[in-house]
Parts: sequence; C-alpha cells; structure tokens
Amino acid sequence: MSRASLRQADLPSRSAGSQPSAVVAYLIRRLERPIAAIAGDEERATALYQDLIVLLGQGMVHRLPPWDLLPYEEGSPNQEVVGSRIEAFEAMTQNRSAVVVLSLKSFMQQVPPPEAYLASRIEVRVGDEIDVDGLLWRLLYLGYEYRSVVEEQGEMSRRGGLIDLFSFGMKEPLRIEFFGDEVVSLRRFDPFTQRSVGKDERAVILPFRELFFDEQQYRRGVSALARRGVELIAPEDEGPYFEGIERYLVAFHERLVSVFDYLSRGAVLAVHGRDDLEREAAVLADELSRHAGEGDGGRGAHAETEWGVHILPPASALEHILGSPAEPRRLPILILERGAVPDTLSLSSRPQSPYGGNFTLFKEEVERLGGEAYLQFLFCESRGQIERLTELLSEAEAPLELVLGSLAGGFQIPDAGLAVYTDHEIFGRFRRRRALPRARLGIPLEDLLTLTPGDWIVHVDYGIGRYAGLERIEIDETITDCLLIRYEGDDKLYVPVERMNLVQRYIGSSDARPRPSKLGGAMWERAKQRTKRAIREMAKELLALYAEREAYEGYSFSPDKPWQRQFESSFIYEETDDQLESTEEIKRDMESAKPMDRLVTGDVGYGKTEVALRAAFKAVMDSKQVAILVPTTVLAQQHYNTCLERLAGFPINVEMLSRFRSRARQKAIVEGLRRGTVDIVVGTHRLLSKDVEFKNLGLVIIDEEQRFGVAHKERLKRFRRTVDVLTMTATPIPRTLHMSLVRIRDLSTIETPPKNRLSIVTRVVRWDEDLIADAIRREVDREGQVYFLHNRVQSIDSMANFLRRLVPEVTLGVAHGQMREDELERTMVDFLNRRFQVLVSTSIIESGLDIPNVNTIVVNRADRFGLAQLHQLRGRVGRSDRLAYAYLLVPAGGRVTRDARKRLGAIESFHELGSGLKLALRDLEIRGAGNILGPEQHGHIGIVGFDLYCKLLDEAVRELKGEAPEEQSEPTIRLGVDAYLPDDYIGDAEHKVAIYRRIASCAKEDQVASIEEELADRFGRLPEPARMLIEGMKLKILARRASVERVTVHQRVAEFEYPRGTEPDRKRIAYLMEQVKEPIEFAAAGRFAIRVTLGEERLRFDLVKKVLRSLA
Repeated sequence: MSRASLRQADLPSRSAGSQPSAVVAYLIRRLERPIAAIAGDEERATALYQDLIVLLGQGMVHRLPPWDLLPYEEGSPNQEVVGSRIEAFEAMTQNRSAVVVLSLKSFMQQVPPPEAYLASRIEVRVGDEIDVDGLLWRLLYLGYEYRSVVEEQGEMSRRGGLIDLFSFGMKEPLRIEFFGDEVVSLRRFDPFTQRSVGKDERAVILPFRELFFDEQQYRRGVSALARRGVELIAPEDEGPYFEGIERYLVAFHERLVSVFDYLSRGAVLAVHGRDDLEREAAVLADELSRHAGEGDGGRGAHAETEWGVHILPPASALEHILGSPAEPRRLPILILERGAVPDTLSLSSRPQSPYGGNFTLFKEEVERLGGEAYLQFLFCESRGQIERLTELLSEAEAPLELVLGSLAGGFQIPDAGLAVYTDHEIFGRFRRRRALPRARLGIPLEDLLTLTPGDWIVHVDYGIGRYAGLERIEIDETITDCLLIRYEGDDKLYVPVERMNLVQRYIGSSDARPRPSKLGGAMWERAKQRTKRAIREMAKELLALYAEREAYEGYSFSPDKPWQRQFESSFIYEETDDQLESTEEIKRDMESAKPMDRLVTGDVGYGKTEVALRAAFKAVMDSKQVAILVPTTVLAQQHYNTCLERLAGFPINVEMLSRFRSRARQKAIVEGLRRGTVDIVVGTHRLLSKDVEFKNLGLVIIDEEQRFGVAHKERLKRFRRTVDVLTMTATPIPRTLHMSLVRIRDLSTIETPPKNRLSIVTRVVRWDEDLIADAIRREVDREGQVYFLHNRVQSIDSMANFLRRLVPEVTLGVAHGQMREDELERTMVDFLNRRFQVLVSTSIIESGLDIPNVNTIVVNRADRFGLAQLHQLRGRVGRSDRLAYAYLLVPAGGRVTRDARKRLGAIESFHELGSGLKLALRDLEIRGAGNILGPEQHGHIGIVGFDLYCKLLDEAVRELKGEAPEEQSEPTIRLGVDAYLPDDYIGDAEHKVAIYRRIASCAKEDQVASIEEELADRFGRLPEPARMLIEGMKLKILARRASVERVTVHQRVAEFEYPRGTEPDRKRIAYLMEQVKEPIEFAAAGRFAIRVTLGEERLRFDLVKKVLRSLA
C-alpha cells in the first residue's frame, strides 16, 4: 500500500472486531507520521485506544477525551480528563510519531491555540538560572495549588531552596533544588515516603488547567468579562481559579481553534466509520438543541453564549473532518468503512466466532484453521491467563501464539490467512476496560501519624486526654518540644517528643466522645487490666478451638484438575496478588486432612466471591456439595446470579433456597440436596433448617457471619467439626489487628483493589433539575441503572414522586430502613434483577450491595455526609467495564460549611485515597473490627482505644504461646543540648508532630539513620538542634539494648545508670574496659552507675555510643 493511495480502506467498522485498530497500528509503523484517529462515540474511541495500546505500546498512544460535563453545566472538568487532554496536546506539539484517539464530541470542543499551550509549558534544566518567586507565581497561574506536602498531581510546595511539584506527564513528583537562583538538582521522589528515587538533567512542567493563561492574560480576560457584566471572584487561597471558570475560556484568548491545529505537518487523519460519525453527529445535535432550548434555566448569565463559542456544531465538525466544498480538508484522510466504494483497498474479513464458553469448540477451530496454514494469535488479558491457556492448549495440534494484551474483538482475514482471537470472547465474558494511565499517587506516611489540636489521644500510662498542641519548653536548661495533653479537670501533661511512641491517636468503637482520664487516678490502670483479662480469655478460647480442630480428621480434597484451570481461565479480570495468595491458602487448607476454618476479609468488590467460587468449584470437582450461606435474601440473589454467570458452560447444578422461592420449589431443592442432584446451593438461614440434609456436603461458605443471630451461629458450629468452612466478611481488617489475629486464627486478607479499576467520574454540583434528569437519562440510555440517595425517610416518597415527574419515562423503586423487612428485600431483589431503573434510597445501600449494572449514583445533600461515608457510597458504582459517575448534590442557594466544602473537594479530587480520607477510612475499619472480634471486645476497644487494644492483644498471644515479651523499657536521655525541629526548618506543625512520632517509634539505629537521610533530602541540611534530636534517638535505642535506664551527658562526663537492683554482667564490664581507654568510674550506691570521662567535644557522642555498644 503506497502513501499516495491511502485514501479509504473497505473494512467492516463494527463487525470485524479489532481489525480497524490493526490497520491504524500498521499505518503508523509504516508511515512514521502522527495519526489522529477519530471514532464516532466515546465507547468506540475507548475501545480503539485500548486496542492501540496493546498493538503499539503505552508511549505512542494518547487519548483526547471530551470534558466530562453535560452541555451548559457550570462545573470544571475532572482533572483526570484534563490530564489526558494536556498530555495529548504535549504529544501533538512535540512532533512525535504518535496516535491521538478522540471521538466526535471531543473534536467539537474548541481549544486555546497551540502557541498559548507552548507558552504555558516550562522546561527546567540543571544549571538554569530561574527566579524562584517568579516560578512559583507562574505555577499558580498554570493551576498549581500550594500544599505543605506534595502528594497529588497539581500540587506544589516550597521549603527554603527546595520546590516540590507534581505535573501531568510525570510518573513521580519532582523536587527542584536551588542554590540562590541556580537549579543545582532535579530529583524525582516517591509520594508515599517523600524520599528521592532518581535524578534528571531536564524536566518538563505542563499546565494543570486547560486555560493556558499567564497573569496578564488572566487580568485582560477578567476585565473583558466585567465589561459584559460577569464578575469573576476566585477564593484568595486558591489563586485565580474557581469551580466552573472553564466556561469562560473564550474571554482569555483572542481565538479558539480545532485540535487539528495542534497536529504537525504530515499528520494523517484516520476516521473509524463515516456512518458512525454521522449518526453520532445527529445524536449530539439533538442533545445540544435540547439544552439550548431550555435557556439559562437558572444556570447564570451568558451560559449559552459562553458554551456556544467553544463548542463547534456537529455539522461543522463533520465538515472539518470529512471536508466539503466550503471547508476543504486540511489533512490526508483514511476512512475505515464498511461497504465498497470507488478507489478503495478491499479486505474481506469476519469477526471471531462466538464460542459461548465452549472451549472444546475453540480448540477444534484452532486445529481446523491450523490445517489451512493460518497464522493464529490469541490475545490474553493477564500473564496468569497465558499460563493457564498454554496448559489447556498443550494438546492442540496447531501453532497458536499467545500474546499479552486485550483487544476489543477477534477477527479473521481469510485472504491473508490470519486469525486473531481474544480470551474474553472465547469465554463469553465482557472485555476488561483498562483505566487511563495515571501517575502514581500517594499519601506520605506521616499523614497517617498526624495529630491535630483537639484530637483525642491515649497515653499508655496516663490514659485518654485531648491533644492541645506542640509546646517548646526548657527542661534542665535545654530546649525541647513537648506534646501538651489535657486531662479531666484541665490537668496538663507534657510529653517530650522522644517519648511520643507512648502516645497514639484515640480511635474507639463508635463516634461517641470518650471520657477523659484523671491524671494520677487509678481508674485508667483498672480499665487497662480489665481489658487485658478479657483479651486473654478471647485469645485463649480461639487457641483452644484451633487445637480442637487440629484433632479432627476431615476430607482431603484432590489437587486441581484440568477443568479447575479452565474455570479459573474464564475469569476475565487479572487477579490481584492478594486474590491469588488467598486462593492458594484456601486450596492448601482443602487439600489438608484437617477441616478448614478460614476467614477471608476484604472490601466489597475486591474479589472475595471469586476466591470463594474457586473453592466451591474445587469441591464440586471431587463430587462434594457446597452450601453458600448469606444473611439476607438480597445477598442470596446476588451470589446466585454470580454463580450462574461464572459457572455457565460447566455441568454444575446451582440452586437458591430463600423465602422468595415457592414452597413447592423449596421442597424440590431440599430433595435435590438430599439426593445429591444439587451441587451448589445459595441460601439464607433457611439452609440451617432441620429438614435440610445434604448427601455429601464438603464445603460451607458463610458470608458476613457476624450478621447471623446467636441460634444460627450455634448451628454453624456443628459444620466446623466435619466439613471445610470458609467465612467471608466485607469488613476490612486493620493491619495491626491482622498481625495479632493471624497467629491464632486462619486468616486471609484481600486489601488490594482490582487492577486497572476505572476511576469514578465525581462531580460536586449545586441542585439542578436539568442536570439530574440528564444524569439519569444518560445512564438509562446505555441500559444501566441509577442509585438516587435521599437520606430522609420522612420525605423520600415526595422525592420519588418529584423524580417520576422529572423523568416520566424511567421506572423507579423506593427503599429505606423503616420498610417491612420482606418488602425491603423484595424491592432490592427486583432492582438487582433489573425490574426497575432507578432506586431512590437512604444510605442503606452503603454496604454489602454489589450490582455491576448500576453505574451512576446521585447523592442529595452530600454536604451532610462524612468523608468515609461519601467514599463508601461512591464505591457502590464503578464495578463493571463501564465508566461510572457520582453526582454529589449541594443546595442551589444555601451555604455549605467550610468543613463540608473541604470534604466534598477531597472526594472529588482524589482518585487514590487522600490523607484525610485514608484516616477516616482507618477509623471506619477499626470501628468495624468489632464485627470480627464480637460485641464484648468491641466495647473494650472503646475503653482503651484501638492501638493500645492491639498492643495488649499481641502481649496476650505471646504470653499464651510462651514467647518472650517485647522489650518495653523507655530509657531517659539527657544530652545537655537543645534537641528539636526548628520552625524555620519544618514550618507545618502537623507534619512536624508526625515526624517526631516516627523518630520516637524507631527500634533500630538504621531506621533513625534513614529518617536523618530523608530529612536532609526533603528539607535540606539538618540544623544543629535537629541533628541533636537524631543523635539522642540513636543513643536511646542503644541504651534500650544495653538495659541502661538513664544516660546523662555533662560537659566532661557521661553517666550511665541501671534500673534499681540490676547491673551488667562481669563479661560486659570487662569488654567495656577493653574497648574504652578513657577513665571509667563505677558507683553502686542505690543504683549501679558507670561514669566515663569525655574527651574533645566533637567526639563525645561517638564515645557515648561506643560505651553503650560495649554494654549491649
């Protein structure tokens, strides 16, 4: 195919799988020119983009999505969308041989001219002279925001001669070090640890907003808008930007252009189906006219004008792309189209055959085409899938190459003797959509250790008080920082920072305010001892159960059979490491002769059900029956649907036993269990009834056991002695608790979210009827379902009636906690089975439900919810291959509190978990820990706080297992010098407290040395008080190892005191005398002490360390 003949290729645009993508990939390899690939709608553009990543690699393919706003919506586009767009602009302007994929809707959106973009990007090289203040000011106008610590894209911070920032196009944030105005180093750093991980000679900083203006352009735009009666007022602490400023784009630039203006000369345009483009143009024209017809609708002055200027009408967009007499084409064009037209290259092709999960049929096809000398490729979505399918195809008598990657669909080109297959089509499952590539985001460790004045905290020795801030005080003529804690009666306790390891943030078992302890009282010690005894009893009971089970003889399951591997291959997602590890642990238990009793914990949607189904399949392969026991009819229906979908194609009989089955049907299922014709049964506590008998029960899977009643739990105990039991809970278990429990209970944890889970597009918007209607219609139009959350039972029916009037074509149901249980369950099951499209509900949807077809949630009065609750509600959507949307509604005219604004901003901005959210979720995890430990232990967590509870549990387990307790001593170190972190070194008090906590928690010298290196990397050279703080901590660790209680360094003498009644053994003293040549004295009056005469000042701390190492 020559370049001159490249005009149009006759390809089936829809029915030939991924062949159009293959043509584009072939062209870019041959032509070595940039290509803009345009598809009709977003779904097809996304599929094309995913295919091209597989065929060309991540670096060559870029996505230009449209703004994720409804027409005339006032908000700002999602930053993930903006990031993809800006990275595409960067690729186009730098003349790279790259593919940019976009839809017609994206092309319709006009953009600032390329010269404005190029003026906004900043290149920095080592050795450059840059005005530091000028750089920060410029970054502010590019959309960057000041933060004390940079953890997300779009953030910047300054500490002396260091500037940290995180730009689009960067996988890791950047640290620029200046000496005066000279750039002396460019370092990449890890956002989790804040430590440098690599050096660069050059860095490119991209704008963070799509307006591309500097201060002058901004002021001109503001003046122009003011003349038209639009006054822009940005919050002072957020620079020139505010929510929705993008709608005034045209005011800041003299002209707007098409994205084609960004492409370099020689670029080629590839159109994915002219018919598709024209159909989409008609849909978009209808959508735009409907919104324009609604007028302002309360959206604010000039809304229509502003949108009208930067959105190209669909008909004009088509002319730009395809060309017309009035609008000549500007780029050579290749149309990937169905049907022969003049001057085309015709390639006859057909899509991959539908095998419907019949693997034998697929193998026969491979062998048949292999006999016809076809070249055959099978694209697999994960390495695990390649390994499994290699084994399953080992006997196939035809060459078939397995390739890692996911294509939209397979195809065959008979004339070329080529066949391309995809694993998801073989097994009849949907293709996993990959998330847009994102930089690694993180939360610095100290954000989880931060204390804020007003926080409740626990001191191990003195109990619960309120943190009142950090105070710098003088102790023994030296200056140090102390935590101030207020107790009952306004008593004060000052805790030196080196003892901060004795203090933890209080997290109880509920939101209830704890009772402060009284300093010097005995109540705290009594409460601690009570909790200790209760923990010991619980641990003792668990260990006894563990030992009892070890004595029983159970069934030993066979190793995996070929069908097991085929079943696991049909799971189209790539398993997380946690899923694989949990599966292996369960299989090991099942193949053992001892009855299994394993608990699997993990959040909803993290893949526990798949792990359980693999265990169930293994049991059925050994002719054993499986019972899946759930607490509610809704969960029974959910698991039943999942079982039917996953086990389709295998001769396994699955049934559901619940009150929604007729009596006759229940009787037939019970008879099937007795006779052994039912392999897997999903059911509520109905399965525990006396009339239910199994012919050959081998595995019981219990979901959310803590939600069953006491009587039911007693009946469950009988299973544990004779059959394998697998228990699942959606309560995530905090790692500190996990570490203690795993030693007395078989426990598997799935804490990794599914790989490449798509982000949920989150919008915080003021109440707007048109926007709500559009959001619901958009989801229903793609045959999805919607949650509408209204958390007021009194007015929920009124809200449902309002929505019925707003979108009369949509079917609705209502659910809330005050409904009769059977009525509520019936409603939820009907929604699960898609009998209606919108569920108007209270926050009862917060946990447990996993409905992949629901991909839009609208939360009314989102300002009334907490951060963790909003995160959980948002997590109810986004569980399929579709992009999901969350609309958080706030009142149209009412004020939203500053705290609520911060919460909503955090939930909207963070694609990964932000620091505040991480803390809130940790609190929630801990409150949920009582679900695993039981109600009594839940109460004890409330008394002493979670962290101290875990410490006491660990001590109890060690004691019961006869292990030595961990070293508890807290030596006192007095150096006679100032030891603290100065304010001009680390200015942010919260981060300073977090770093103090990390230093105080160090158990080894190398941990202290690591923090010392980190401080120098992040904040610059350590000032003397900071260096002394570090030295003091090193000495404390050595003193603890040497069992020394107190180290005091005077001007000429260092004194080492032992606890009363103890002294070092003679060998240690002899070794000390050998190692240290300076004069040594021994004193034994009251306490044993060693005094060493110090030499020159600069070496005295080295000598103190030498003494302690000799005594250790």
